Amino acid sequence: INNSSGVVTGAKILDPQDTTRQMLKPSGSFTPPIPINYGKTGRVAVVGTDLFPITEAKIYRIQVTVQKPSGGIMAVEKNAVIHGQIVIIRINEGDLSVYTTSVYVAGSYRNADGYYTPCYWKDGVRTDLSLSPGHGGYFGRLESTGTYAKAITVSGGNVYAAGRWYDIFFSEGMPVGCYWVNGERTDLSSWDSTNNRYNERSSASDIAVSGGNVYVAGWSDDTAALWVNGTSTYLDVSGSIKSSAESVLISGGIVYVSGWYQDSTSKKSCYWVNGTRYNLTDVPLDATQSYANRIAVVGSDVYVAGYYARRLPTHYSDTYKICYWRNGTIHDLEDSPITYNNALDITVSDGNVYIIPNAATNGADRYYWHYWKDGVQFTVELLKSLVGRPEPAAITVFEGNVYIAGSYITVSGEIQTPFYWKGGAIVNLPGEGYAYDIIVVER
Repeated sequence: INNSSGVVTGAKILDPQDTTRQMLKPSGSFTPPIPINYGKTGRVAVVGTDLFPITEAKIYRIQVTVQKPSGGIMAVEKNAVIHGQIVIIRINEGDLSVYTTSVYVAGSYRNADGYYTPCYWKDGVRTDLSLSPGHGGYFGRLESTGTYAKAITVSGGNVYAAGRWYDIFFSEGMPVGCYWVNGERTDLSSWDSTNNRYNERSSASDIAVSGGNVYVAGWSDDTAALWVNGTSTYLDVSGSIKSSAESVLISGGIVYVSGWYQDSTSKKSCYWVNGTRYNLTDVPLDATQSYANRIAVVGSDVYVAGYYARRLPTHYSDTYKICYWRNGTIHDLEDSPITYNNALDITVSDGNVYIIPNAATNGADRYYWHYWKDGVQFTVELLKSLVGRPEPAAITVFEGNVYIAGSYITVSGEIQTPFYWKGGAIVNLPGEGYAYDIIVVER
């Protein structure tokens, strides 16, 4: 860099695109970060086995991200010749452009008629998701558990969300799992045109997009389900009387799904790899049940967040322990209050494992909201003068920054407010409702 300063945080090939060698260095993965020429002219040599050798010497379009001393993230794109593991790029101050992100949050809000409506917020601006019925009618449950967008992802500039709505064929309403692409809904329950009704009760928990295909995890008639482009595909649910798929992701062309099944004795955690079930049996011998929620995959390592329950001699009911499994081996998180009974979300960033539970603890004048990073508990303090009871739901990490989505009851105890938290600051989202998922996308 000439006449500039900062820290290199990432470098990747933009063109020609080659998914097998696209990333020179994942963003944020320089450990320690590479300092560059604080106000001086010079060069940086980066050496490591994670730099992919490129055998054909030709011009590539490279994007380099730089963290400025002020804390801002900048990006520059340059043409460069790469051969083997060597690339030389000269960057001037004028080359740097603002590197910005957008925050997407999936959830629901309560409309003017009192019905909960699925939606997502992008940088705080709400977009409603279609409930125009392809079949049947629309019944917005007054309960928060009725109609929502539970998960969100962005791919190729398109916004994908998954959740459910309620059909009014039955007096109590029938849940219909669905997903949306740029706001347009696709239902996951099949339609019976003869009887003018949906055939199955269903719900969608998570969504992923890979190779132009849309993968949705959830359940159909109390059985774990995985849909690809709206068509149900195989998941092994042998020996179960009830099951559910809670999360889905695709890594290296392999489809990973996490969830649980219930046999004749108890609920048990598991995950599926290309439809084949792997039971998470590493729990205490006296565990009465276990539950798997979200899944993360890094290389060949599979991480699953959840809990197990035990009936202790000194208690009349089950006590819960938050945990995660790595390649089937259980890792208990440090002792947590009994109000924590589930690890809702897990993400792995720069080798660090982040987990968010489903509740906050109650203090004298504040609530204590916790998340774990590599088994160490971090505390977020929320003053009761500002918020009522908070309910965390999802966690993500981008460029080292932790984002947590959830909702809280207002101090008056009347309004449920969706929000996300970043670096000690709460960002309230407009409307009364709930936030269930969060992602951060580079613009």
